[in-house]
Amino acid sequence: MIALIAAFASVGWAQTGKPITVQTRDKATGKVTTQTVAAPQPGRTADAPGVGVDTGLSGDDVAAGPFPIGFDFYFYDRPVTQIYVSSNGLISFDQGNTQYSNVPLAQAFDNTLYPFWDDLYIGANGTIRYLTVGTAPNRQLIVQANNMGFYGSDLPMGTFETILYEGSDRIKFQYRFLENDRAKGNDATVGIRGVGTGEVVESSYNLADALHDQQAIRFSPTGSGGYTLDRNAAYDFRDISGLTSGAPLDDGLYSLSSYLTFRFPPTSGANAYRLDIATSTNPDGPFVAQIRLPSDVLLVANANGEYTVDFSGGQNGKTYFARVAASLNGGATYENPSAFSNGILVDLTNPTVQTPTGAVVNNTVTFTASGTDPAPPTGAASGLAFVQLQISTDPSFAGTPLYDFQTGGSYTFTGQPGVTYYARAKSSDYAGRTSPFSAVSAGVTIRRVPTLVQPLPDRSVAEDSAVPATLVADLRSYFTGAPSEVLSFSAVRSNFNAQIDVVGTELRLTGLTHDFNGTSTVSVTATGTDGGQTTASFTLTVTPVNDPPVSLFLSPYVAPLRTGATVTLNAADLFYDPDTGDATGLTITATSASAAVAT
Repeated sequence: MIALIAAFASVGWAQTGKPITVQTRDKATGKVTTQTVAAPQPGRTADAPGVGVDTGLSGDDVAAGPFPIGFDFYFYDRPVTQIYVSSNGLISFDQGNTQYSNVPLAQAFDNTLYPFWDDLYIGANGTIRYLTVGTAPNRQLIVQANNMGFYGSDLPMGTFETILYEGSDRIKFQYRFLENDRAKGNDATVGIRGVGTGEVVESSYNLADALHDQQAIRFSPTGSGGYTLDRNAAYDFRDISGLTSGAPLDDGLYSLSSYLTFRFPPTSGANAYRLDIATSTNPDGPFVAQIRLPSDVLLVANANGEYTVDFSGGQNGKTYFARVAASLNGGATYENPSAFSNGILVDLTNPTVQTPTGAVVNNTVTFTASGTDPAPPTGAASGLAFVQLQISTDPSFAGTPLYDFQTGGSYTFTGQPGVTYYARAKSSDYAGRTSPFSAVSAGVTIRRVPTLVQPLPDRSVAEDSAVPATLVADLRSYFTGAPSEVLSFSAVRSNFNAQIDVVGTELRLTGLTHDFNGTSTVSVTATGTDGGQTTASFTLTVTPVNDPPVSLFLSPYVAPLRTGATVTLNAADLFYDPDTGDATGLTITATSASAAVAT
């Protein structure tokens, strides 16, 4: 009894609030002794975020309470606000209960929850904690019995918890791990009892395999004074023991070999660990490996105090996740496992790259290359990070390349006329794997472009001028190339009534449509020896000439005349003006060779 009181005093509760009654039963005599100690102040927070308040219970056949629920809870439609907790797997709303010998619920105690009623024992590594979580009106009270054992036996029992739900008044029992057949209920009572035998919902009594790991049993109010039972409710264990380890740290996002490294910080009080490795984050596995430390691998801390564990079974294209569970008893039982690590992708396949292609527009050169990171099953597909593109004027790339950079796939630069450029590429993925260099691309040459020394002047010729006629005597006066470069010339015109030809370096007018006048744009192109071209244009104007009218008389016109008769002739039937659109029109005069005929 002295040891038990000391255990409560060591919790450090504030000496205010409703006192706690601690009961201890002597198995030999059946005598129950009672001690009153100061309780935690109502609303006291847990020892750390997410860690429950320690009830202080330890040893055999002990009970304590009341402890606050933290909200109004209705059990069989009757309000309750506090609980009493027993080391033997009972939670009562009335008073503490140290009874260790279980019976069917029809013969059991009123106003009591029975998550696992058996003769249990709280050893050095065991605790019973409680914690109210959430916000009104959806709070939950969690009571967790952690690392429980059986009295008089070295057999561990396991860990289970009870959750009371505000508002819905549901009750849930959850069993995280159960270590042996007895822990699965073959000598335990599980259920709830209100007042009298009419308020009993028994899930099991001394039934083999009534319970299993990660099982949840839920009791839901019917609304008419009873409860429905669901032995396969959703399992959502909320660990408040403070013994859940932090998630392991992956040694990088990718591994270039089948060897993976995980790191994790030590858990206070733990002397062994189990590292679960899987290719998914499903808490139920399957696991590709479960490494026990230190039995499988020695525990060696790095400079940061973290334990490092290597795993050599990685397969290409698979991502491996790790979680860790701490043990306080050398690996006999393990605490709630941590969350999974972020994952390491095993990438044993190099990315690929295609030979670059080049294009040139004027003096601008663009090389383009692309790569891929093969997906499983042929690759790992960590993703293409970048393409490294090298550009040189030497197709052997013997010297330092002109350009060497990382790109999304293309690079554009201004080249030098007459120079040929080559490119090669390699790709890298996010895992750090790199392809070999590609084949060297075909060369891309910047052609020399002739220079226009001076503009070509506009030219003017008269309508129906004699042809051929020289328009530009020597085109070399207007275009020039590199030293000793021989240029060739060509010309086109916009109006086909004027025929233009280049003879050597002379630009000639070689034909005009008769009576044509107007304009034509003449474009002259100078081409260098490597194909570079420069084009210049000028306007050729054909000026109109006023041609004489043309007579339509094919033979002398004869008309019979009588004295005093008048003959009328239509001038349009006699003449036409070849200058279409002549603004001045025709002026016609007539004369007579005989005085006898008047005009």
